[in-house]
Amino acid sequence: MVAVGGNFSKLVDSWIKKTKLSVDLATRGVWKELYGEILARSPVKTERFRDSNRIGVGRIDKTFEPPRSVIVGRAPFPGGPKLAEGEAILNKAPLNATIYMTNNLPYAKRLEHEGYSPQAPGGIYRAAAASVQGRIGQIIRRYKRS
Repeated sequence: MVAVGGNFSKLVDSWIKKTKLSVDLATRGVWKELYGEILARSPVKTERFRDSNRIGVGRIDKTFEPPRSVIVGRAPFPGGPKLAEGEAILNKAPLNATIYMTNNLPYAKRLEHEGYSPQAPGGIYRAAAASVQGRIGQIIRRYKRS
């Protein structure tokens, strides 16, 4: 797990205050953008790693997907269902909640910190957080007051 709190949260708060946007919409927008980046950057061999990305609200979700041979009747990840599932969790989360985005597969640390996959040599979570942080103003401006 890679922590993205502290400065990242302060940056989001600062942009929201500057632009006078809805705190609720802007915060959820950043959460959703970060989760989408994590999914997009997750290396794909069997979809197990991507499908094991979890969102915990107020706690770390320590579950992960079983090997594919155990999953019956499940179609391969086409790009949308996992994101929609994550967005549904984020839409229900209280604004003051701590959000944990994790992957608990045994090889997740190697992927994140050791360049274990040529598909994600710079990791997944850190790279996603840096990407979102670099576009924070642009992301927040998309979420204007209703």
